Formats: sequence, C-alpha cells, structure tokens
Amino acid sequence: MGPGESEESIVPLAIGLSFGHVEKTIGGRPSVPRNSRVSIRLLTLRSLTASLMLLAWTATPAAASAERPASPGRLAASASAKKAGTAKKISFFEQPDLVLYRLSEQRWDRKLHDSFGLPDWVELSLTDRERLETVSHPWRRGQTPKTDAQVAKRLRLRLGFNRGPFWVLAEGQDSRLLLHDGGEFDGPSVEDHADLLQLFISARFANTFGSKLRTDVHLGRFTFEFGSTRLIGRNVYPNATNSFEGLHVNVGREKRWRARTFYTRPLERFVDGRDTSYAERTLWGTVYESSRNPWLLTELYYLGFDDHRDRRPAQGINFSTLGARVRRDVPRGSELKKLTGRGTVDYELEATAQDGRKGPKDFRARMVHAEVGYTWNVHLYPRLAVFLDYASGTKDPNGPVNQTFDKLYGLKDFDLGATGIYGLVNRANLVSPAWRVHCNPRANLRIYLRHAFRYLDEAKDSFSGANVTGFAAIRDATGRAGTYLGNDIELAAIWNVSDNFLVEGRYGHWWKGSYFDRLPRNSGLPAGGGADTDFFCASTQARF
Repeated sequence: MGPGESEESIVPLAIGLSFGHVEKTIGGRPSVPRNSRVSIRLLTLRSLTASLMLLAWTATPAAASAERPASPGRLAASASAKKAGTAKKISFFEQPDLVLYRLSEQRWDRKLHDSFGLPDWVELSLTDRERLETVSHPWRRGQTPKTDAQVAKRLRLRLGFNRGPFWVLAEGQDSRLLLHDGGEFDGPSVEDHADLLQLFISARFANTFGSKLRTDVHLGRFTFEFGSTRLIGRNVYPNATNSFEGLHVNVGREKRWRARTFYTRPLERFVDGRDTSYAERTLWGTVYESSRNPWLLTELYYLGFDDHRDRRPAQGINFSTLGARVRRDVPRGSELKKLTGRGTVDYELEATAQDGRKGPKDFRARMVHAEVGYTWNVHLYPRLAVFLDYASGTKDPNGPVNQTFDKLYGLKDFDLGATGIYGLVNRANLVSPAWRVHCNPRANLRIYLRHAFRYLDEAKDSFSGANVTGFAAIRDATGRAGTYLGNDIELAAIWNVSDNFLVEGRYGHWWKGSYFDRLPRNSGLPAGGGADTDFFCASTQARF
C-alpha cells in the first residue's frame, strides 16, 4: 500500500467502481448500458467482481496467511521492504504471457489469488479501471457540437492453470462507455462488451535441448506487442484491446538477445457482438531484439499483412513492413538512484518502410520517430527530451499510389498524447515536432509536460482519425486549407500508489491551427469544431 493508504480505505472504492454504472445519473437519466440484455449480463459480472474484490481484501484463510515457500518464479519483496527488515513478499509469479508484452502490465501483488490460498500453478486475478474524460469543441465528422463527457470502464479477469512447462490461460475483458449520448465518440475502438481477450495454451522450455536457450510457444488467442509498440501493442491507455489468434514462438538468451516469429489472424472487435477473426485477413512477422549493449539496444523486424475479405477484383490489401529501431533506455524507478556524474543521455531512432498493394493502387509509405533526451542527476531527476514523429501521407489521393502510412495495430499514447475519446492525431499523414519535460518527485510518481506542433504531411490527404464510426475522415480535396493543425500541450501525473492501485490525471489544451479556419463548409467539421479544445481525464486502476 502507498503512504497513508489502508486496506479498509480501498474496499469501498472498489465496490463503488464496480457498481458505479448503476448509481450514476446525468440529467435525471440513469447511466445504464444501452442494450438491456448486455446490461443484465454486465450487472451479474460486476456483482461477482465486487464480491471477489471484497473477499480479496477481507478473507484470511490459513493457507494465505501462513508463510509459504517461494517458488522459483515468485518475486521477492521490494528493496525498500528488505531495508525495513520486513518479511513481506510480493505475491507474483511468472505469467504464461510474460514474453508477449511488458512486465509492468503483469506485475502486481496477487491478492485475489492469495485470498483463496491458491498454489502457484493457478493464476487468478482481476483489474478494474475507471476513467472520466471530457473533450470540448469536438472536431470529428459525425460528432455533435457539444462537450463530450464520458466514463470509460474496463474490467479484466484472468484464470490459468500450469503443469510442468505447460500453461492454459483465459482472460476476459469488458469495456464500455457510460454517460454517453448519440453523436459522441464511440465504437469498437473504445467499447467491447464482455468478450474473450485471451485463451491459449503455452509451453516454456528454459534450456532447450541443452543449448541454454529459452523457448516459449503460444497457440490460440492472445495479445502481444513488440519493440516500441508503434505497430503492434497491447493497449494500456485505450479502453479496448487488440487481440489475435494464431501461433507465437519466442527463442532467446536472457539479457542478450531473442527472436520472435508469429502467424496470426487479427480479431475484429464488435461493441456487442463476439469478436471475430477471418481466414482472409492475416498478420505475420519476425522480430529480432539484441540487448547486449545498453548503449545500442537494437531491433529489426519484418511484418506481412494480407486482407482479401473483399473478393472483388483488385480490392485486396497486401503489403510488407520492414523496420529497425536503436535506442538507449530512459532511466526509471530504482535506476535513477544509480545515476553517476551530472546525468545521462538517452535516445531512440526508429525507421519503417511499407510496400505493397492497397486495392487497385500501389502502396508505399514511411514512418520515422527520432528522440533524444537528458536526465539530470539532481533532486526530482528532471528529464528534457525533444522528438519528431513523421508518418507519410498521400500527395495525390486521385493518383496511382497510396502513400498514407498504415499503423496496423500500434499504440500512440506515449508519443502523440492521450487517446480514448481525445486522440487528436493518428500515426498517418503527420509531421509532429515536440518537446517534453518530466520529473520524478518520488520513485512511484511521474509528472510530465509535453508540447507538440501538428502538421499534415500532405494537404490533400485525409486528417486521419477526424471522424467517428460510420463517417469518412475530414479531407480538403483542394489542399487550400493547408497543413497546420495547431499546437497542443499535455500535463500529466501518474502515481503508482502501490503495485495494486494506480492513479492518473491529465489535462490537455489544443490551439487549433489555420487548417480548421480554411476548411470548406461541406468538410463535415461540426459547428464550433474550429475552436480550441480542452481535454481532461482522471482514472483509477485497482489490481487484485
């Protein structure tokens, strides 16, 4: 727990979050899900969740309270706990999807697991995130001209079983919006009601054929990411999550290198329906990562994508993505205490090229991210970084070549700002120079301020993301509106109160540019959409 926090203080919060959708009203209207059938299912699910949360904090079975011998995969207590002379251990053991995505999304004290006194060969955990968001002066085609205020709720429940090197894991997710009206930002990018996120079998071999190489194999439905997550990522900030069906193989030597290969069918999300994959749409690839030199961490990757669901002549999509990334990581957490001298430099450079066909047109696109930063070894460990994001656009949308970069299933929050119902730009037809400064008042508290300038790469191409589901993105076919979208700031504070409880707040202001003043009247821009936009969000995440 964090300073000043107690277990008793979290219980009512957890119960309130679980049942908040029943109690909240706006303008006298109860904020219940639109589909009554799904509402009943959700109410049952969240009732069970609340019961499990309460049990996780109050149940004290002998098997959970007694000191149990630590398994090889169980992590010891934090360094601060050891210095304090306590015997507390963090109840976390290696998860079957460890190699698929970042550790920070897996590592927390398994209170629900321990409340039942379960052994390490059983995984049982859940997370519940609640986020309030408001956006003024919406600009997307299809939106109503009023402030959009919503509550995004995301619940995940995991259950897995292990025997020897083998695991079976299931993870369900329920993502939805409350306080939501027609004409506001919605759709499967932010809603996915009561669906199966992961269901796979896996095998881990720590010393494959005596070679000292670790091998992991995953078969089924899973989430995964690689590298910077700009092309494939397990969603953290967004309310809905990318998922895939297929095969993933990881081979490597710890702290030196690893190679990954996969062949999958991406799932298409539906708000109320079952998420579905298609035999006609596939994503495959190979990734090599080298961590031998901390000054030159290297990644090389090849991805292939094919979509032939549209069987009309010359309407299929088939292209390759080839890229490389080099970097030196930013020091975080306990690494800050190890800094020597005045400070340290970090950097990142990623370049990606895409080539193939999209419908009847050739497809050739590019993406670049370049960043350099410096962290000072003084109080608060301030860091200043400057960076540039570039994603190509199509110079002549009526010509024979499509040049608009395809971000595939990538993430953008860490580069381009908060997503959710805000997400003012996408990684397509974009040039965005920016700077960011952040500090660390405490090891578990990070505060940053980012300022970015936004330009379209090509004036005649679409403003990617400037639309809601069912509408085309805003585009000035004449190019007279120019390319300047404006500049924006984002101030954020991210507080890991404990491994089990996270709090986050963000404020953003977007000074819209001349592009919006010059758009033709028939562009689809909502009334008042050219005025500056304010964004605010506050979220909590409880993990059990």
